Amino acid sequence: MSRTKQKARKGTGGKGKKRPDQGDESERPAAKRVKISDAEKSDVKDTPASPDRDGTVASPPRKSAVKKAGDEIPASKPKPESFDESIAARDPALLSDLVAQRIKKHFTSLTSLEQSDLGLPSSAFRDTTGFKDPHVAEQLPNFLTSNTSSPDSLKTCEGTASPHTVVLAAAGMRVADLYRALIVFNTKEVKVGKLITKHMKLAQMTKYLQETKVGIIITTPKRLGDLIEAKAVDPGSLRRVVIDGSYQNDKKQTLLDMKDTFVQTVQVLNMTALKSRLGTGEGEIELLMF
Repeated sequence: MSRTKQKARKGTGGKGKKRPDQGDESERPAAKRVKISDAEKSDVKDTPASPDRDGTVASPPRKSAVKKAGDEIPASKPKPESFDESIAARDPALLSDLVAQRIKKHFTSLTSLEQSDLGLPSSAFRDTTGFKDPHVAEQLPNFLTSNTSSPDSLKTCEGTASPHTVVLAAAGMRVADLYRALIVFNTKEVKVGKLITKHMKLAQMTKYLQETKVGIIITTPKRLGDLIEAKAVDPGSLRRVVIDGSYQNDKKQTLLDMKDTFVQTVQVLNMTALKSRLGTGEGEIELLMF
């Protein structure tokens, strides 16, 4: 046997070392841990998780949302007020006709004569067509000032339970809007009153008006009738009643379109203590359609 064959047999003879199986993970060297900096972590994007050996998918780690300078949600702007310009543009004769039409529409159970008796004469309305600004809440102070012979009198009051001006609105939220506009007439001695059932009961309102000088009150038609009956408002002190008639709600309805509210408005204005004094003369009660 040649010397070359002997070397070959010697190299293969005996028990050789077992080569590690490529699939045996226990023999693999441990993977090196790589340290990731905080800056690099922030740059990592969320990716779908890989399936585990048992086929389940682990939930990806949650990342807290980081607000950026431009991520702020802008504050919503309030809706612009809607008003019926056709009502605002009517003179006293046309306003009287409009009220008569609404009485005929909403007081269907009455006879024609009874409906006529409820009407408001044109002489009761002050001509406000000269006021050209929009009939929105923020313009109400200017509306009153421009339609009053003595603007300074809007900040005065003769005594308790003796307001000179009443503003009638269809609902409590509208009362609040008009009140915020009219507080410019507040003084240390004389107040502007917001009188709605959500804030005060009738007894509380009565006590407030009987103890406080309130020159202007903003309320609903029904509540005004209650206050007069409770002697919280002296009709003899009134100089003007402002009807918030051109304002439209979300359904594009004005106070004159809402049956219940319009009926209450007509009823309170037909109270003897008020109806007998409606007019534009000295010492009478003027109706102003805002």
